[in-house]
Amino acid sequence: MKVAAFHGLDGQAKDLAAECARYAKLLHEQAPRLAILGIGENGHLAFIDPPVCNFQEPSDVRVVELDEPCRRQQVNDGCFASLEEVPRTALSLTIPFLLRVPRIVAIVPGPAKRAAGLR
Repeated sequence: MKVAAFHGLDGQAKDLAAECARYAKLLHEQAPRLAILGIGENGHLAFIDPPVCNFQEPSDVRVVELDEPCRRQQVNDGCFASLEEVPRTALSLTIPFLLRVPRIVAIVPGPAKRAAGLR
């Protein structure tokens, strides 16, 4: 399977709801056949934390609040230098959308994510 293009989400867009709608439309038009994703240290999948996962979520893309363990992981992964720099919100694909993708590859690398894999 050849990757035709990469389309990113703009988590710093001025209108996050519009960015979610734009990306959801793109997902609908492109109908991805493969999702490659990782599980976070706190068990999050695509920034959707287990306690707030909604399998009936009507949206394909939404704004999510990042809890401290998720934000701390961003520092541990080297994405940000300090916890204070990590945004408190992010854009995320939803679990119902991911479950509609025909092929999913989930990666849980490293010992820091061992506990997430055991949940």
